Amino acid sequence: MDTIDEYSLWFRKDEVLFVDNTLFNGAPGLWRAWQLDFKGVKRQWGTIPSKFKVEEILRRSVGTLDNDAQRRASSTARRSFFRRKKHRDSKELASFSNTELGCWSDSGTLADDVPPLSYQRVERLH
Repeated sequence: MDTIDEYSLWFRKDEVLFVDNTLFNGAPGLWRAWQLDFKGVKRQWGTIPSKFKVEEILRRSVGTLDNDAQRRASSTARRSFFRRKKHRDSKELASFSNTELGCWSDSGTLADDVPPLSYQRVERLH
C-alpha cells in the first residue's frame, strides 16, 4: 500500500478504532486512529488509510481479478466450440459454452452496485 508511513497502525479485521483526525499532517488519504481496548480506552495511535483510499485499493484489486477471469473465460471459449463425446471416432458432438463454466457475458454481476466494505462506523452503547 502506498500509504504506509513511519506512524502506520497495524490492526486486525473487526478491531475497533477511534479516528480523531481525518487529514493527518495535512495529507489526504491518511487518518490518525487509536486502537481501543474492550472498555473503549485508547491504547495506541497511528495512521491508517482513509475509507476512500481503502475502497480505491479494493476496487483496483477486484478489477484485476475480474480482468483475469474474463481473460481465462475468453481463452477457454476460443479453444473449441465443440468437443467430442465418448470415443474419438464417434460423430456425436456436444455444444460448449461459457455458461457451462458458470460465466455469463451480460453487463455485470449482482455485486456491481454494492460498494466494497472497508471501515464501518460503530457507536458505543452506554
